[in-house]
Amino acid sequence: MIEKFLERADVLDFLRECLTDSRFVNTTTSEMFEEDLFLKNQYGLLFAMDALIKFDIIVGDPDLIDEYVAQLRRIMKKFNTGNDLYLGLNKTLGKLIASKLNLEDTDSPENKKAIIKYIYERYIQNGYIFHSFPAEYLEEIKNTGIDSSEAYYNLEEVKEIDAIFKNHGMGKIFDGLNENHNYAIDITDSPLIAYFNALNMPKYLNTFTSTNEYLLENKYDRNAFYKKDKVACLDNIKRLSNNAGLTNQEKEKVLAFFEKEWKLYKCNTCSPYIMFIKRSSLSKNYLDHYQAILDNCHKEDVSFSIEKILESRYKHEKISVKLNPNDYKFVKLAGYKKVYFGDEEGFEEIFPEKEKEEEETPSMGFGFAFANNYGGLTIVFLLGIILVLVGIILILLGFYQ
Repeated sequence: MIEKFLERADVLDFLRECLTDSRFVNTTTSEMFEEDLFLKNQYGLLFAMDALIKFDIIVGDPDLIDEYVAQLRRIMKKFNTGNDLYLGLNKTLGKLIASKLNLEDTDSPENKKAIIKYIYERYIQNGYIFHSFPAEYLEEIKNTGIDSSEAYYNLEEVKEIDAIFKNHGMGKIFDGLNENHNYAIDITDSPLIAYFNALNMPKYLNTFTSTNEYLLENKYDRNAFYKKDKVACLDNIKRLSNNAGLTNQEKEKVLAFFEKEWKLYKCNTCSPYIMFIKRSSLSKNYLDHYQAILDNCHKEDVSFSIEKILESRYKHEKISVKLNPNDYKFVKLAGYKKVYFGDEEGFEEIFPEKEKEEEETPSMGFGFAFANNYGGLTIVFLLGIILVLVGIILILLGFYQ
């Protein structure tokens, strides 16, 4: 259902606002964990998609989506921190469920319990845990299922590039690698984190090009891979390679690796995919304190009780499991380019290559052949001075003859 919602003009317009309207762009999370996970200017879009996924799971009524999106837009114009945003979201969900259940009063203990039971049944008992994966592996997973004994990358090739940078003193430019061949898949119960992960698949390529610890300075674009901006990714890699002091041959190898991986994962046009795994298949379809939530709901606003149902308990968890195809479904969401431009094509033409200051990033054209050209420029400069002096001497000799 959510894939149909994401084809609606009003939904896409709302998501585009999350990327362009300063009131939405400047929204921030209230959790330190999430502050460390993604950048501030990404939160508006992530929150909006989180809200749409929850609507799809809990409400799922196409006749109510326009009202829901209008309310989300009001919430995001009014609030700019995570706690306030989710308080507004939970109130909205509570009202929609009350409407579906024909409950006029959302403050009575009986009606509060009815709303909470409905949400618990839809979101927890019959809900989902999420796994994000590179779209390139969609058909393979459809045919053979997902097996945690497999990995989404060529480990030996990645280790080769990692070793190049380590030899120049850089400790960790990749993330998410498992060298023990005992793989586990990442799962989360947070639609927000699942969407963020899907936008940045494959994780190791995102870390390499945009978010590793050596790309913290302002001259690097830490949104590069998130936006699938190949020019910005290349610029980051070239600057990183120069700063590390890589040889020309090493730089060529690093660039070839990036080009190969970018093409392999079709980063220019790929969409973010999430696997919706039935909670029941992982025995995560219940809450130990559910009865306590019901018993105490009369003491607080229903939105707080809803939050206790919807809050994330497995932000990042690894499981080693082979799942049955009947236990999950695939959902295609809207990527950055789909939201911003309306499609997944034509990104490089819209974002022209940035001019680079020579003192920060020497020219890297022709495979970095002239990347270390300071010495050559110095020799040319000295020869020019000598020729000028010779010319002056010849002129003076001619003058005094």
